[in-house]
Amino acid sequence: MAFTTPWMLWLLGLAALPILIHLFNKWRHRSVKWAALEFVLKAARETKGKKKILQYLILALRVLTVASLILAFSRPLMSSIMKWNTSDMDELVVIMDRSASMNAKPNQMASHRESAINQMQTTLPSVPYRRLSFIDSASGKIFEVETPESLQEISYTKSTETESNIPSLILKGINHLKEAGTPNNEIWITSDMQTSSWVPDSPLWQTVRQQLDQDARAPQIKILASRQRPKGNRGVQINSSTLKQNKLILDITIQRDGALSNNVEEIPLQINIAGTTSEHQVPLSGNTNNLIKVFDLPASVSQGYGSVSIPTDDYTSDDAAFFIFDQSPTAQIYVYSADSGQRQILQNIAAPQGFKTRKVSNYNFKAIPQPSLVIWQGAFPSEEQKAQLLNMVQQGGNILFLPPTQEQTTNSNVLGVQWGKIEEAPTDSLFTVKKWNRKDQALRDGYDQRPIPVSQFEAIKRVSINGKVTPLAEYDDKTPLLGVIPHGMGNVYFLNNVPDYTWSNLGDGQIMIPLLFRLAESTTDYVSKGRQLSTGDAQMPHDAELMRRIEPSTTSNQVNPFKDSGVYQFDNEYYSFNTPKSEYDATLISEEELGKLLPQATDQNVSTNLDQTSLVKEIWPLFILLALLCLLLEAFLCLPSLKKTKTATRS
Repeated sequence: MAFTTPWMLWLLGLAALPILIHLFNKWRHRSVKWAALEFVLKAARETKGKKKILQYLILALRVLTVASLILAFSRPLMSSIMKWNTSDMDELVVIMDRSASMNAKPNQMASHRESAINQMQTTLPSVPYRRLSFIDSASGKIFEVETPESLQEISYTKSTETESNIPSLILKGINHLKEAGTPNNEIWITSDMQTSSWVPDSPLWQTVRQQLDQDARAPQIKILASRQRPKGNRGVQINSSTLKQNKLILDITIQRDGALSNNVEEIPLQINIAGTTSEHQVPLSGNTNNLIKVFDLPASVSQGYGSVSIPTDDYTSDDAAFFIFDQSPTAQIYVYSADSGQRQILQNIAAPQGFKTRKVSNYNFKAIPQPSLVIWQGAFPSEEQKAQLLNMVQQGGNILFLPPTQEQTTNSNVLGVQWGKIEEAPTDSLFTVKKWNRKDQALRDGYDQRPIPVSQFEAIKRVSINGKVTPLAEYDDKTPLLGVIPHGMGNVYFLNNVPDYTWSNLGDGQIMIPLLFRLAESTTDYVSKGRQLSTGDAQMPHDAELMRRIEPSTTSNQVNPFKDSGVYQFDNEYYSFNTPKSEYDATLISEEELGKLLPQATDQNVSTNLDQTSLVKEIWPLFILLALLCLLLEAFLCLPSLKKTKTATRS
């Protein structure tokens, strides 16, 4: 509970006024003994106990009446987001989540973002604060707001198609208040509680908790949470767009939420390539469906752009995706192995005879001129080599690490991953694989939907992968055969076997040839990969402010790649900006997990309804009503008893 005029509470001492008047009247009268009244006093003593109780009850009602009136004039505010706070806040900081998922409309009327703004406009006028500041999740900027009524008009509260990082925004708010040096502050967070926005794995959470626990003047954290989700949402993503020998190859994913996995439906998919639109009916079963679309283009076309879209629903930010394409250069492949035999086998697999789109060289320590595929078999590289290779991956290259064939005694690692011990299969048994990712990544099914024959893999030996990787293929005992760690615009892969017949049948090439082909081809996308970004991407080009959106076309000068998806043009180059992939994951953070991340926070669930009244209610009428009830009860107790009235009438 808080108070609009808290200084009135200093007057609560006046509630003792009825007691003082009572004592004053009692002390004012002197007792004089008179023999004639002895018999009357004797009779009065028999009812003295009851009279005292009645007097004390009347006195208590008078005290309560005065206290209720003072509390009413203090204008108390009641809300679960407010505590017994009798003084004004020095500063209220509101973290405004403007991620793409906040554009969803669970009730088909108001989006999470619109509901949050409406709640702020109706709530803040009743909240006592001296300064109001907002932190914008899209830009990270802090701006002061003069009046809550202006929130609808401020550009920093408009919709975006970006992602949020709540822990970094909380830290920004804490540091801002620490610089202000004021003792009584609060941070409110408006959020749809999407897990990707709260980043549970972020190391910043530990810093946030330390700041809140160690600083006596740390702000209170309160969360205005909206956990409702649109029913039956559909979304579309572009995984890759590749131009190979006058053929445009689009790798597309369509996903849906809130549908039974065995419920098959057909979704109309529109594909627009430089103004030419075609429509395709796509059968969708389960939660996701990957498809490959191939288009023949004229030989004169070397670059272009386009989009894919599905019918709009209650979450429009994932209903369209945009792409660009360029003619890819020759893939550069570098092979390293201390074993000359292994090196030769890997080179032959990486670039079989007749493949003119790939060039294989021995790796040596030098600056790699462009994103490439590096195949590294043996002990991990030195720290200097590792830094060079990871920098190349960050720009769009790939590395495939294969284990050494001898036990290692060093603790060298790459991105926290180490090679473990060499394991041998039990006698009369082999290591086999039955489960691998066929939908996306390096082992996905081909354009003709035929799978890579990973199930035919057999191994006598293997080396365990010690570290956190995303498994793309697993042995029958759940041990990863192939794992990946994304790094910048590229990937680092770990394969725990080698193409040696004393180890496995990888040397047959049935798995290695398509695997290396895909890893090499993806590195040639660096020509366009640097121009295929997420909205609000940290690697935004320096000239992003000068870009003009051409798909979908617009004449507004308020549209920009910092917040709006689409295809943009600058000079003669195209750039595509899409809603971040994290915004396609509708998973909500649980209250239990939130309690572990931020135990200091108060979670206030907010309904997404634009017509909902303020979160803070003035309850002074209740205290006026209480004062009136006390006066009525006092009047009733002061009435003469019915028995005395009858006696007086007979007399």
